[in-house]
Amino acid sequence: IIKFEGHYHGSHDQLLINVNPIKLENRVPTSLGIPEETLSNTLIAEWNNLDSVEKLVKQNRDDIAGVIMEPVPMNMGLVLPDVDFLKGIFDLADDYGFVVIFDEVKTGGKYFSGASGYYNLKPDIITLGKAIAGGFPLSVIAGKREIMELIGPGKVAHGGTFNANPISVRVAIVTLKEILTEQ
Repeated sequence: IIKFEGHYHGSHDQLLINVNPIKLENRVPTSLGIPEETLSNTLIAEWNNLDSVEKLVKQNRDDIAGVIMEPVPMNMGLVLPDVDFLKGIFDLADDYGFVVIFDEVKTGGKYFSGASGYYNLKPDIITLGKAIAGGFPLSVIAGKREIMELIGPGKVAHGGTFNANPISVRVAIVTLKEILTEQ
């Protein structure tokens, strides 16, 4: 997977990797206990630099499953994307057959259709968080039908104690209908 330096995607081994600030070519875990092989499965690109993404894709063309990004990174300051940069990643995804994942945990609750709507882009997968539920605990994974149909018994397992919590879901429905609107 390709991620971008400075982007935050939660506490997951593949995403807790950054570039060593002293030697920019080295990937380093940002937490103890991350296996060495995880480092080799995560590539780090430079934000707003399509050449850095394209280089990684070409060097690893048969191994890239996807690119994950905050479409408007907020954990390294508010760094707006170059629209041509974002579109270029989608073009690379079409050419090389990998998925584009937008982590909209923050941006998904700031504009009625998130950054994907603002920039008129349709990522393969979008992750959303409690902002769309008025601050109540909620996580959402949304995506293209052919990807989402892979989740289920006998396929990709996805479960949890708080899945589909009725209060959080109800608050999310109200938030989406009453607050996160085009008006």
